[in-house]
Amino acid sequence: MSEVAFNTIVPSLPTSIELLPFDKDSFLMVDSAIDRKLLINELTKELIILIDGKKNIKDITSQLIKQGRQIDEIQVFNTVKNLESFGLTNGEGVQKKNKPKYLTLSTVLIKEKYVSLVSGWLKFLFHPKVFWSVLLAAILLLAFLFVRDLTWSGIYDSIQPELFLPLAITFFISLLLHELGHATACRYHGSKHGAIGFGFYLFTPVFYADVSDAWKLKSHQRVIIDLAGIFMETLFSLMLAIASYILSEPTLLLIGFMIILNTLKNLNPFLRFDAYWVLSDLLNIPNLRQKSNSKLIDTMKWLVARASNPLKTSKDYFLAGYAFVSFSLMIAFLVAILLFNPNSVLHFPSNFALFVSEIYNHGKSLSFVWYKNSILTMLMPISFYVLLLTILIKNRTALAKMLNY
Repeated sequence: MSEVAFNTIVPSLPTSIELLPFDKDSFLMVDSAIDRKLLINELTKELIILIDGKKNIKDITSQLIKQGRQIDEIQVFNTVKNLESFGLTNGEGVQKKNKPKYLTLSTVLIKEKYVSLVSGWLKFLFHPKVFWSVLLAAILLLAFLFVRDLTWSGIYDSIQPELFLPLAITFFISLLLHELGHATACRYHGSKHGAIGFGFYLFTPVFYADVSDAWKLKSHQRVIIDLAGIFMETLFSLMLAIASYILSEPTLLLIGFMIILNTLKNLNPFLRFDAYWVLSDLLNIPNLRQKSNSKLIDTMKWLVARASNPLKTSKDYFLAGYAFVSFSLMIAFLVAILLFNPNSVLHFPSNFALFVSEIYNHGKSLSFVWYKNSILTMLMPISFYVLLLTILIKNRTALAKMLNY
């Protein structure tokens, strides 16, 4: 592009743009009007500060050079165009952010104003000293009660038809409390939260809370927000356990135990559960999954195709190792099922067809024990196929690149 053209290009920014510190080397560029965020380095931050709707590309370049930056007009122009493509400048490329494509059939369950009302009452729980002390005490007390009063055989025998309705109701409440926890912690730390809703992600029903504004906060504050859902479910389970002793109703303790079992999945750091976001925030690595997969692919290129070595820092080694361990554990789980129970996987379609046929032909005469045993038998092959589909769908791009090397 000619010098004359650079003299005529005057970039500008929306008034809704904010620049926030993220860590010692990077900053967060936030446009609250379209709820879009971009992690940028210090040079890009300095460039953005110079965009005032009056300076042209050549003026901005001159100012950066005076500040000791080695940069030319083409680089400044390309940076502005990249920002425009993200919808963060007043250019032709600006677009409003659409609803995330991964969330389908979503609907709002609790509007923001009602979430805000409840979060105002509960936010004291998320003072760091209160949060960590109460969480630790609740975990220790629940562990003691569960070990003392529950057995696996007793849990199995307790699963009866009359348990389903109270279990469904308490699980629904527990999941709402989980999302309310995220929103309330967000509010305590001075960040905005949105509504609580319900949708489907990869065919799986999920609840969600809009806490995207939490990226403005410091790492240790975001970690509390990440764990706030587990915190609320743990408190709810403890309340049920205490009520079971006050009312002499052991079913409540059993339901509390099942709630904890369900929330334990959030401690998996390799899928996008709460522990994944904790790890991402502790290390200040946004998009941890994508970056680790990319680093592993680059490492494979280096090992197989003699490309340049991508492992230069401890962070690089961690990212490559994280992706490798993640893929390895998922593959190991699938292989273990095939080795120790291959028939349940290989014959699952016919077994499932037989299960449906039995219900259709003899449903009224089948006992509850038959239903319970049949469902438990199919859990393993269902887990196999769900995990396999999850790996293929969520990592299809990374897997395709790996197969090329």
